[in-house]
Amino acid sequence: MAGSRPRGRRVVVYDDDHYYIGAVLAELWACEGFAVELVTPAASVSEWTANTMELPKIRRRVLEAGVTVHTDRAAVSVTADSLRTSCVFTGLQCDHAADAVVLVTARLPIDDLCQELLARQADWETLMSVRVIGDAFAPGTIAAAVWAGREYAETLDAVAEPFRREITSPARDDRSPRAASS
Repeated sequence: MAGSRPRGRRVVVYDDDHYYIGAVLAELWACEGFAVELVTPAASVSEWTANTMELPKIRRRVLEAGVTVHTDRAAVSVTADSLRTSCVFTGLQCDHAADAVVLVTARLPIDDLCQELLARQADWETLMSVRVIGDAFAPGTIAAAVWAGREYAETLDAVAEPFRREITSPARDDRSPRAASS
């Protein structure tokens, strides 16, 4: 958002990302004096962070900042002055009045560098190949990006096996006591 702020004082953050960014924005703007509602179709704020054990801390910070939280609500429509949602269980709809609605939803990969390099493939002298990894392939967590970088480094210049053959029976171990007594 490059430092910009929502227009007006009433802000609804719709978080369908389920990681931390929706809660962070809601907390920031509430601490800056905005009246903030955080709406999510998940059962809790930043639901995915249950996997990283951050969920209780994030939820506490959001509540302490004065953010009004609405869980189990799916977005139906956005108008100039509200977000309409429906209960994910009953379908019952309601409007959340807002001067601004901020949608925290799908993140898209940005692979411009890869595309530029591939377009100049004829100019390659020492470059052998280009592969997209991390957020350029599919936006994810910092841990996923670090893993993608490590995996790439470990397999750099390796010859890929097209498949591995599964061994369907146990191999005989001539060192076992049973094999020695036979």
